[in-house]
Amino acid sequence: MVFGVGKKAKAESSDTGDQAGTSGARRGPFLRIDRSLAARLGAEGDLQFKSARGWKSTGRFGPLILELFAHQREYVEAFQILSQRANGQAELQEMLLLVNALAKDGVLQSDQTPHDDGKKRGFFANSTHIEMLDDVDRTGRYLDAISAVVRPGDVVLDLGAGTGVLTLAAARAGARTVYAVEVSGDVRLIRELCREYIKNGVVQPIQEWSTSVTLPERADLLVTEIIGGDPFGEDILELTMDARRRLLAPDARLIPERLRVLGMPVTIPGDQLDRHRFTEKTVERWARLWGEEFRSLSRVDRDRWDRFHIKAQETRDWPALAPPVVVAEIDFATVDSAEIENSVTTEASARGKLNGVVVFFELGLGGGVTLSTHPAQVSATNHWPSPVWCVVDGRDVEPGDRISIRYSRTGGRTELVCQS
Repeated sequence: MVFGVGKKAKAESSDTGDQAGTSGARRGPFLRIDRSLAARLGAEGDLQFKSARGWKSTGRFGPLILELFAHQREYVEAFQILSQRANGQAELQEMLLLVNALAKDGVLQSDQTPHDDGKKRGFFANSTHIEMLDDVDRTGRYLDAISAVVRPGDVVLDLGAGTGVLTLAAARAGARTVYAVEVSGDVRLIRELCREYIKNGVVQPIQEWSTSVTLPERADLLVTEIIGGDPFGEDILELTMDARRRLLAPDARLIPERLRVLGMPVTIPGDQLDRHRFTEKTVERWARLWGEEFRSLSRVDRDRWDRFHIKAQETRDWPALAPPVVVAEIDFATVDSAEIENSVTTEASARGKLNGVVVFFELGLGGGVTLSTHPAQVSATNHWPSPVWCVVDGRDVEPGDRISIRYSRTGGRTELVCQS
């Protein structure tokens, strides 16, 4: 039994972006852990289940597998969550291979129809696009920037076009040609939304990876929103550099023009920490579900910084311990490397338990238009989840204490470590 993404689906989807790789995911069955199986901790502290084929390890993703499949979940919904949690394409592929292997070995039970658990499930791609189009701030500011930046007669490349909303805006703004590049089957949405502009030849949908596309002419403007909660999680650096090299005119303009990533030291409320780390309360629940051995997990990785995602507006009331500090700054017109390594310091402005860093971003879209996912500034319709890097026990800080943050992205993997 093998589940997976469609042939042309992007393996690393975002929490958010218009380059809808996950829309190519096959809908798949409904899966859940077979609760009749015995469970144990392996010698390496990994969670194992005893299937008909012997003991099967969940590896380093055991807690995530427990969270996803303790109750029945549709495969495509699990794909969405894994895409948000994965640190890069390689890790997402590792997660998907594990799910496939556990299903093959009978650890995850499969059912082609949902059980009546009172939950309504919709098609993932549609719900994602609905969230993005309903994000009034995101969509409105992008449209404002396009209106300000597009010049009559421009050739525009919309990279990761999704529904085609930005393609349509560029066509309306007077572009001569808009190449709408979208790898997934969502290209059908572009054909519907931009029907009249396709008829007159202004919009030309292209269903292909942008790295494989050859355009008949160089574009004057690149428009893209392949930006996730982890701003670099959808390979915006790599794909923008490739487009500049092969697809854009030397003096091409870009939307967005620049990106700043910021980290804000906070105290994560206990109920949120319980949901995402090996806290006493969390392992107590697992012990009731899976056996007394799971209490020992409370001793694992208490001091390791790890991340989860949550809507930025939901972190608004978390106690901030220091002002936000810039951990990465990108000029898309000149960036020449996808590797980031930066260390910064800030000063605590309040007393509290430093157990988390909320990461958010600011975009300079062009034409004087900006967009921020700062928790205090995002609207109620904001669709971007912010990465929250956290540690279970944390450290007590006092006003004036120095707080250092190391932020890096190497080999497609983002890391953050905070010290005080």
